[in-house]
Amino acid sequence: MPGETSRVSFARDFLELPDGTVAVKFAQPGYPFFNGWQVVDFQQQTTMPLSNLAPEYGSLDSAMIPGNMTTDGANRFWYSAMNTRASAKIYCFDWLSRTTQAVLPNDDVSAEAKKRNQYNHPFLLPDSLLLLQRFFGAPVIYDLRNGTITDLPLWKTSLPDGKSIATFLDRDGNLWLCPRFEGIFFLTLKKLPTTPMTALNAAHKMNMIQNGVSQEWFGFICAERSGKWAVGSGNGGLYSMDKINQGVQGAVSGNPFNGAGYVREFAPDRGDTLWTNALDGLYWYNPVRNTTGPLRAHIAGLDSLDNRFIYRDHYGLIWGRVRNNGVCCFDTRTRKLIHYASKGEYPSFPLVSATACSEGPDGDMWFSFGSEEKYIVRWRRATGVFEKIEPICPPGAACSKAFILLADPHGNLWLNADQRWFIMDTRTAKVQVFGKVNGLITNNPAGVCLDKTGNLWFATSFGLSRYDPRSRQLRTFYQTDGLLSNSIANVELIDTARNILFVSTDQGLCLFEPDKLGTAAAAPPTFITGVRASDQEILLPESGMLTFPYDQNDLRVAFTGVNFINGPANRYQYSMEREGEAAEWKDAGTDNFANFLNLEPGRYTFYARTANSDGVWGESVATLGIVIYPPWWRTWTFQLSLLAALAALGAWFYRRQISRAESREAEKAKVQQQMGDLEMRALRSQMNPHFVFNALNSVQNFILKNDTREASRYLTKFARLMRLILENSESPVVPLAREIELLRYYTELEALRFNHRFSFDFQIDNQLNPESVAIPGMLIQPHIENAIWHGLMHKEGAGQLWVRFTQFDDRTIVCEIEDNGVGRAKATDLEKDRPKNHRSTGLANIRHRLELLNAQLANDISLEFIDLHDEPGNATGTKVVVRMPMMSNQPFTTSKN
Repeated sequence: MPGETSRVSFARDFLELPDGTVAVKFAQPGYPFFNGWQVVDFQQQTTMPLSNLAPEYGSLDSAMIPGNMTTDGANRFWYSAMNTRASAKIYCFDWLSRTTQAVLPNDDVSAEAKKRNQYNHPFLLPDSLLLLQRFFGAPVIYDLRNGTITDLPLWKTSLPDGKSIATFLDRDGNLWLCPRFEGIFFLTLKKLPTTPMTALNAAHKMNMIQNGVSQEWFGFICAERSGKWAVGSGNGGLYSMDKINQGVQGAVSGNPFNGAGYVREFAPDRGDTLWTNALDGLYWYNPVRNTTGPLRAHIAGLDSLDNRFIYRDHYGLIWGRVRNNGVCCFDTRTRKLIHYASKGEYPSFPLVSATACSEGPDGDMWFSFGSEEKYIVRWRRATGVFEKIEPICPPGAACSKAFILLADPHGNLWLNADQRWFIMDTRTAKVQVFGKVNGLITNNPAGVCLDKTGNLWFATSFGLSRYDPRSRQLRTFYQTDGLLSNSIANVELIDTARNILFVSTDQGLCLFEPDKLGTAAAAPPTFITGVRASDQEILLPESGMLTFPYDQNDLRVAFTGVNFINGPANRYQYSMEREGEAAEWKDAGTDNFANFLNLEPGRYTFYARTANSDGVWGESVATLGIVIYPPWWRTWTFQLSLLAALAALGAWFYRRQISRAESREAEKAKVQQQMGDLEMRALRSQMNPHFVFNALNSVQNFILKNDTREASRYLTKFARLMRLILENSESPVVPLAREIELLRYYTELEALRFNHRFSFDFQIDNQLNPESVAIPGMLIQPHIENAIWHGLMHKEGAGQLWVRFTQFDDRTIVCEIEDNGVGRAKATDLEKDRPKNHRSTGLANIRHRLELLNAQLANDISLEFIDLHDEPGNATGTKVVVRMPMMSNQPFTTSKN
C-alpha cells in the first residue's frame, strides 16, 4: 500500500470478516516478527488496525501465523496464540459476541505438560471435528459439539513431532499434511463405528482384579431383553447392563465365578426371562431384575436336557439336546416339552443325539452329531419329519461331524468340524472348505455370527472378518476401523434392526456398526520387486522369462502392493505353478517375499497378489515366468539318444523273443487244434450204444416176424442215419437242411422202435433257407434223445414232440425242443430205483460240448431249460431253448486260437 512499503514486508495471512471485509496479517523483518491484523480498504488503498473496528478484535492479534486460524462456519474463529509466559494455546473468537475464550489453556506448569500441550495450527475436519497439531507429539481431535478431545492413535498416523506447514483435505475425506522438513504424509479419516462399553468393562476389570482372574476375555456372549443387555464373560461372570446409558446394574448374585456364571448361550423365553446354558446346567435369568435360578425348579422334565446347547427358533420353540436319546423342544407358548427320542420301538430322531442346531430361512431345523455320525439331520417343519442327509464332503474331510451349525438365508449350511469351517449347499449337499483359501486369516476363527443382511462375521486374533456368500467377497476390519483391538474373542448380532454387532476383544467390549463404514478401498496392484538366485541378485527382465541353470534352483522372489493407505497392513498370497500342474494360493501374511528351495528343472509361472487392510484382494496379479534348465544328462537330446539306443536293443531282443514264442505257440496251437478237432469229432460221432443195440434188435425182430418189408425200411433209415452222422462229424458246422434230415431219421427210428407211442413235428421258419444256413452239428440230437427217454417214455397216453427252428435276428437261430412228457422233476424220481438200461446224454457232457464249440467257433451258444406247467401247477412237459450263431453254408476252417 502507498506509504506502507517501508513498514510492511509481505502479507502472510488473510481473514474474511462477516461483513465481507478482508483483514490481512503482514510480516515484517524486525522484532517482534508478528504484526497485528490490518483491515484493507481497497478503494482508498489504505490499511488500519483491526482493533480500530472494535477493541475486542485486538485479541486476534495474538494469533500465530501462518495458516493458524480456521472458521467453523458458525461465526467462530479457532486459532492458536502465544504470549511471553506460556506456550501456545487454542482460543475461540465469537464474532457475534466479540468475545474470546481459551478452549485448551495450558495451565499445567510442569515441564512435561507444557511440552506435551503446545497446540497449534487448528484445521477443520468433517463432522464438526477440529484437528489440532502439536509442537511435540501426535495430533489430537477436538469435537466442537461436546468439547471432548481424543488422542489420535498411533495406528492412525505416523506423523513426526512438529507442526505442519501445509494441510489439505481432499474430496474423499483424506487428509494430506506436510510437516516442516519431514515430507508429505497421508491420513485416512474414517468415522469410528464403535461404541466402547466402558461401564461394563470397568465392572468386569474390577471383578477380575478382586478374584485374581485373567482379563484376557472381557466378554463372550450378549443378549438384549426389555432395554437390558445380559452379558456373559468367557472367564466367568454374568452381568445386567442398561442399554441406553450403558451402566452396569451389577453382577448376578452368586457370580461371577460359580458354575452358573459361566454362561455359553442365551435363549429368550417369555417376558424378560432368558434361558442360560451354564456349566451347572440350564438356568433362568432376568436381566431387568438381575435375578436367576435353576430351570428344573420351574419346568418339569428339563432334567433330561444336558448343557450341550440351547436354541430358540422364530416359532417360539427352545431346542435342546437329550444325552444319547435325541432332542427336545420346549414350546414357550403352551409351556409343554416335546421329546423326539432316538431310542424305543418307533424312534423319531435318526441320530443318537445332537451337538448343535440351527434354523434355516424356510423354518426347517438342522441338527448335527459331532462325535461319530456321518449324517446331518433336517427337520421339516411342514411335516414334522426328521430326515438324514449325508453331506458330500471333500476328500479326507469329516465335515458332517460338526459341533457348530449356522444356516444362512442364501441356502447354505455352515459347519464347524475338525477345527475347520465348511459350507454345504442345502440343495445339492455338496460341501466346500472355507478358511484361508477364501482369504480368512485362520481356518478356525474364535466366533461367528450372521448379520441382518446374511453376511457372516468371523472373530479372529487378527481382526474381524466379514464374508458375503453372494459376492464371495471377504473384508477384514481392524483397530484402524475403530475396534478396540485386533484380537477378537467373539462376535454376536445384538441389534437386528440397526445391524449392531457385539464384539468382545482383549481390550474390552464394544458395539460395532458396520453400516456406518464406507465401502472398502480398492485393493492395491502387485508388482515383482526383486529376485535372488542362490544369494545372487538377479536383474528383472522387462519382458520374457528368467532362466537359470540347474545348480541355481534356490530362489527368493520379492513383491509388494502399492498402497498409500495403511500399506504395512497389506497381506499377500503367492503361487508357483509348474507347467501342466495346478497350484494353490499360499498365504504369506504380511511377508512380501517367497522362498523356493531346490526347484526341479522345468517351466514355472510365479503369481502374487495383495489384499489391503480391509481384506479385499486385488484383481491385478503380478506374474513372472521362470525356467530352470536341467543338467546335460537330463536334457531331452541326451535322453532321446539313449532312449533310441535302448529302443533298438529292446526291439532286437523283442523280435527275437517274439520269433521264438511264435514258433513255440504255433506248434502248441497246432497240437491243441488237432486235439480239439479229435475231441469234437469223437463227441459228434458218439451215438448211444444202447440205441444202436436196440435198433439192430428191432431189425432182428422184424426178420423173425417175417416182416422183411419193415425190416428193410428200418435198416435203410438206420444206415442213412449212420452215414449222416459220419459225414457231419467231418466239419464243426453242417448245413441246416442236412442236420434236420439227421434229426428226422433219428426221431423216426425211435418212434418206430417204441411202436409209435409218440408223434413228432418239425417246424422250420419260412425266413430260413436250410440250404444256405449252417449250424454246429450234433448239437440238437442229445436234447431230442433226452426228451424221448426221460419225458415221453414215462407218460401214460400219447406223447408229442415238437422241434422248431426260427430266425431270432440276422445273426441268431433259435431251436426249441418241446415235449409233453412228465417233466424233469418226476422223471428224476421215477428213475431213481429203476435199472439203468439207457445211458442218457448228461447235462455235463452237453455243457462240455458247448464250451468246446464256443472256444472253437468263437461264438456264443446258449442253452436254456424251461419246465412247463398247467394252471394248477402240474408238470406238462419240458422245453429246451438252444440259441446258435447263424453261419453261411461255406467251407469252414477252424480258427487257430
